Parts: sequence; C-alpha cells; structure tokens
Amino acid sequence: AFVAKAPILKTTPISVFVPSSAGIWLPAIGTFANQTVWTISTNSNAGPVLPTAISKSPAVGSFVDSSYLKFPLPCRASQQCALEFGFNQTMGFTLYDRIEIFLPGYAGPGWLGGVLRPKLWANCPGCDQQRQAVIEWRPMNHTLSVKIMNPVS
Repeated sequence: AFVAKAPILKTTPISVFVPSSAGIWLPAIGTFANQTVWTISTNSNAGPVLPTAISKSPAVGSFVDSSYLKFPLPCRASQQCALEFGFNQTMGFTLYDRIEIFLPGYAGPGWLGGVLRPKLWANCPGCDQQRQAVIEWRPMNHTLSVKIMNPVS
C-alpha cells in the first residue's frame, strides 16, 4: 500500500516505482494493452475512491488477444490441409527463438522444413525471405515448432 507521510496537494502527479526485486510476476499469459481488470482505489480522508480501472498499461507477451488459426483452402477431416496461423507481436523475436503451436489431434510427418509466409513478417524489412524460419512438426506432442532464423523487432 502507498502511504502518504505528508499532505499531498490534489493536483500533484504521483508515480510509484516497484523494482523487479520486489518479486512481483506478470501473468503467465501476458497482458493486454490498456487492460481494465487492474484497479486503483484509496481510503483517503478527503474522500474514499472505490476501485477504478487503470486506463493505460502496455501489452506484454506476443500472442495476447491476437492469435488465430485458419484454413486458407477447404479441408476435410483426416486429410492433409494447409494451415495459416498469425498473431500481433508485442515483443521482438531474436535469432533461434521458437514459437510453438499445440494442435492436439492433428497428425503429420516428422519434418516439414519451410518458410513462413512473408505477410507474417511485415515488420522485418531487410530479412532474408528464404530463411525467415524453420518449421518442424513434432508428432509425439502434436506441436508445430517454428524456429526464427532472422531477428524480428
């Protein structure tokens, strides 16, 4: 809790810094930009303020509220099908980072080898379009693994 040790004028901006050494962890799924579940309140003698949504906050995590999976062509059960997945990243990727898509019930070969569609890397000017990523299907855990071969910021 923030406790005032002296009177603070009513128009004074207040900024409280909590260092990472305090041990507070962000949610494992990341955070939305301007998420409204966090609140601020006070029991001030001048008048209490009930919990009010914090109106501005950054997004943290690459896939929060933006990921999708779709089939660009008509597909049939138990047959090969093209997949397209995407997301809006809120953090950059560095060389050899991995993106993993868990697809329970899907099947495929042990190795696909390929490149991501260039439209997924619109924010990667100058990237080598032929070596953006290596895609690997992992049949034991039904996971599509994408290893980044060019940094993306």
